[in-house]
Amino acid sequence: MITAADFTFSTEMNEKEIELRGRYLSIACDLDYILTELICICFIDKHIYRKTFKILMLERILMGRKLSILEKALHDYNEEYFNKYKRTFNSIKILVENRNLFAHSTITSGEDKNTFIFEYIKDSEIKTKSLKIDTLFKQLGGYETDIFELVELFNLLISEKNYL
Repeated sequence: MITAADFTFSTEMNEKEIELRGRYLSIACDLDYILTELICICFIDKHIYRKTFKILMLERILMGRKLSILEKALHDYNEEYFNKYKRTFNSIKILVENRNLFAHSTITSGEDKNTFIFEYIKDSEIKTKSLKIDTLFKQLGGYETDIFELVELFNLLISEKNYL
């Protein structure tokens, strides 16, 4: 039997959960935007075709897939740039994982109140994953740095291609 207590919105949410979920989803929106723009720059030489490319090729692609596309596109465009930003891509893969946990999981506090337990469905099975709250907060600063590094890459590519 399902009761109202089974739904996050009907229970008193933990302030840390609210803050973390909001911050992860917010930074993921920024990430999605910059991934889309970088893919366009790697594939499209003329700015005027960017909007059409975004609509036709990127509109319904999930963030993890966009990251994979960008890695391949950047590797093909300039392997040196790819190698320079490889660490950033690896870090962002963890951000995408955590974003998916916050977006698609039921979250409860661990017994110690220092851990979140995420319950989600993957490969037709119910899975759980425990993550320390302090670690999730600390990782946010690194993800902000990663986004800024992608903005740096964006600016480099647009100047190279005389884009915009």
